[in-house]
Amino acid sequence: MDEPEVFILFLLLSTFIWFIDQLSRNDLSINMEIPVTFEYQSDKLIIENPLPKQFRVKVRGNGNILSKLYLANKAERLRFDIDLSPDNTHVEGDYLFNLLQKQLPEVQIISIHPDNVPLSFVQIDEKKVPVKLVSDIRFYPQYSLKDVILLSPDSVTVSGAASYLDTLAYIPTYSLSLENIRTTQKGTISLKKPPTRLAQISLSQVSYSFEVEEITEKSFLIPITLRNVPDSVDFFLFPDKTELSFQLGISNYKDVTQEMFEVMADFKKVNLATDSTITLHITKVPPMVKHLQLKPAKVSFLIQKKIVP
Repeated sequence: MDEPEVFILFLLLSTFIWFIDQLSRNDLSINMEIPVTFEYQSDKLIIENPLPKQFRVKVRGNGNILSKLYLANKAERLRFDIDLSPDNTHVEGDYLFNLLQKQLPEVQIISIHPDNVPLSFVQIDEKKVPVKLVSDIRFYPQYSLKDVILLSPDSVTVSGAASYLDTLAYIPTYSLSLENIRTTQKGTISLKKPPTRLAQISLSQVSYSFEVEEITEKSFLIPITLRNVPDSVDFFLFPDKTELSFQLGISNYKDVTQEMFEVMADFKKVNLATDSTITLHITKVPPMVKHLQLKPAKVSFLIQKKIVP
């Protein structure tokens, strides 16, 4: 090592020693954000208002002590627990000041923010709400659900503040993602916890199950029903029937009959002076079918005034 490098090393070492010496000799002030938790023992009450997650504290003390305290806080080793009583309406600044000073006796507490924490204890209520399955299930080609997806249990009890429970309609699950499904499925799915400390759910997960079956196609020739036809005219449709095709599970193939469907031609929004065709609408359909198609989806019509004898 040549002389310039030795000199630089000596200078850096001297500066570091001087800095450490100054820290031990002088009092300094620093600001720290210290995490805090609020604890209370009650099965019937809950704090409704938001509570601070940390205090901004200004402290004064010996430089060496402050540096250790600062590093401990950065490493998340500092945390203050504040015990509460349901009789409290707020946490006063003097109490906070004395509590922190007692836990940090080697430094002087100069200020705390916030220096007053209001407390609003409210009664814990319960509400039973349904579980809502969030899913992205993709079936193997020509396969589909045989029936609905069953959840067990299908509802959970939520306990918490009435102000939150009044707005709660359901508890969702995490997303159930499955691909290329063609056999019966069973399993468990976790529930999403309420996004607030004001409520807790009685369960962390539920069971699900569903059956899968092959799907097939079926079709019927359905007579077209007329609606909102003026009494003064006769209507003639060309054609007066339409082919309705759809998909369904093979277990329901024999059970689905033509009478379960209705196709309507509604003349309420038709201009009888200018229009010559009308769009058909499916107005009655059983729940076990899907992907319905009409051929034709529009039909021509002819009107004729009724002959009054």
